Order: sequence, then C-alpha cells, then structure tokens
Amino acid sequence: MFEALMESFDLVPGLTTCNKIIVCDGVRQGDVNKFRSGLVTPDAQCDYDRYVTALGDLARRGNGAFANTVVVKLAERGGFGLAVKAALTRYVAPVPRTLGICCTLPAPAAEGWCAHTCTS
Repeated sequence: MFEALMESFDLVPGLTTCNKIIVCDGVRQGDVNKFRSGLVTPDAQCDYDRYVTALGDLARRGNGAFANTVVVKLAERGGFGLAVKAALTRYVAPVPRTLGICCTLPAPAAEGWCAHTCTS
C-alpha cells in the first residue's frame, strides 16, 4: 500500500525528485494491539520491524518514487510530534517554509526539497 502511495507522487511534476524522509515511530509492547497509541503484541512488533526493514530496502535501492528517500526508525514511541521533529532535524531549510494541510506543491525548491505553501 505504501508503494502505491509513493508511486502516486508521479502525478505531480517534480515531486518524485524531491528529498523525502519517512519516519517510522517506535512501539511499546503490550498484551493487545492498540496501533494508534503504539502498543503492540510481540508478534505485531515483528511484523512492524519487517515492514520498516522493507521500506528501508526500497529507499536504499532508490528506484522510482523511492528515489531520494531516507527511512528513519525511532527507537521509542514518540507520536506524531516527535516523528515530525525527527524529520526536521534531518534537514533544516535555509529559508522559512509554510506548512499546511490545504497546500499546493510548486516546482521543486532549491536543493531538491519541496516547499509547501498554503493557498487558502
């Protein structure tokens, strides 16, 4: 499913050539799976670790939409905010960027990074 998402980047000219960071949050083990809160059984953790490894392999090969992609796996469960922080520490933009949910994606910015600019 993630491969299909990445392949959809081909629909926006220049998006596949942008640098991309995929951050995989850590998990905590428990008796039941509560995926949204990062609580998983040992079996589910094995499945997740294999998934993250497969994503990393795709990024290292760098074919198609996975070109210029890095996968970062957090050692501990941090949630969305810490995942975003982990991605931002990998790249600090030389100029301010405006991030928003309703955004347009202009042509790739300097250094291959995409600038996201809200239009509304």
